[in-house]
Amino acid sequence: MKAKWMAFFCILIGMMILAAPFVFYRYQQQYEILEVYKHLDQNPAPVNRTLPPKDDQEYIRILSIEGGGIYGILPAHVLAYLEAKSGHRINEMFDLMVGTSTGALQTVLLTIPGKDNQPKYTAKDVLAIYDHDGRDIFYNPWYHRLLTLNGALGPKYKTTARYRLFEKYLDGLYFDQLINNIVIPAYDLATGTPDLFINWNEPGQDTNFAIANLLMGAVSPPGLFPGVTFGTHNQRFILIDGGIFANNPNLAAALIGMSIYPNKKYILVSIGTGWVDNPSPSTSKVVSWGELQWSGDLLTTIFTSNAKFNTLLVQNMFPIPLDLYSLNTKVSGLDATLDNISGWNIDRLNREGKRMVEENQEVLDQLISRLLSP
Repeated sequence: MKAKWMAFFCILIGMMILAAPFVFYRYQQQYEILEVYKHLDQNPAPVNRTLPPKDDQEYIRILSIEGGGIYGILPAHVLAYLEAKSGHRINEMFDLMVGTSTGALQTVLLTIPGKDNQPKYTAKDVLAIYDHDGRDIFYNPWYHRLLTLNGALGPKYKTTARYRLFEKYLDGLYFDQLINNIVIPAYDLATGTPDLFINWNEPGQDTNFAIANLLMGAVSPPGLFPGVTFGTHNQRFILIDGGIFANNPNLAAALIGMSIYPNKKYILVSIGTGWVDNPSPSTSKVVSWGELQWSGDLLTTIFTSNAKFNTLLVQNMFPIPLDLYSLNTKVSGLDATLDNISGWNIDRLNREGKRMVEENQEVLDQLISRLLSP
């Protein structure tokens, strides 16, 4: 009997020893993340930017960029072609820019002021950032993979490297300093509501944000990155990725464009991040799926289904005439995960982006002439 108890205690102590590094690392990660978030807190700042008038324009030009992690390489190729072929910067060709997740990052980078109030980065620069800095955004060292069981026991990626990268490129700027009308979707866990953050002064938009702070939350898919908390003593946000409710923000983009510039004609350019044809599961398998089986596909299903639904509404049920240019492509032979930053996947995504431009070149050339004569 005594031997059995000794064996039990030895097993228990062994399990505790094995679990100790995982428990310690979990709390160490919580501390590290909260230390980063302390830098995100800010004092209230007014939104000083007002909407520029468009009285002389017949058409309002609206850009919508879909979410999709590293698949943001695809729309970056389209935007780089528009700039190269037209000789104009993206901010000059659009009156409103709306991007979700990776699309939000692109709209921000393309409207950061540089010299002579021209954008600091070109679309080609943005493409290079994806190629060179993707690994810093999805930073997942071996010990983090081991001690979180590759994301099962905590966020899959460390957030410190990503914050340093955002600070590097965003220069400590505030949202209202961007040189175009920008809208960024993000979901606020603190209130349980979807938010559309705008960078101009309107009733109800009385708090400004450091761009790096806002992007930290708006580019945080659940499970991959932790929810991001920041704000003032009067209002705090806990933000996660806007793809939860608007992975394809083209419907929101169209409605906002019509709201801020009413009684106009509208051109909506909606750029997707590709789709992968996965074989449909058999009925016999789906009917027996539980939480474990659904969890693997649920996030992708949410992102894909709301993107297709928004496009369906814009194309078929919109109450006001809208010239829609929907640019997307089927990508073949690629990993459908948002965070595959392996060299071979980035190379293939670049090839797919070039192919996407080639397949739509005639449409893009027609679009350029329309965008330059609004």
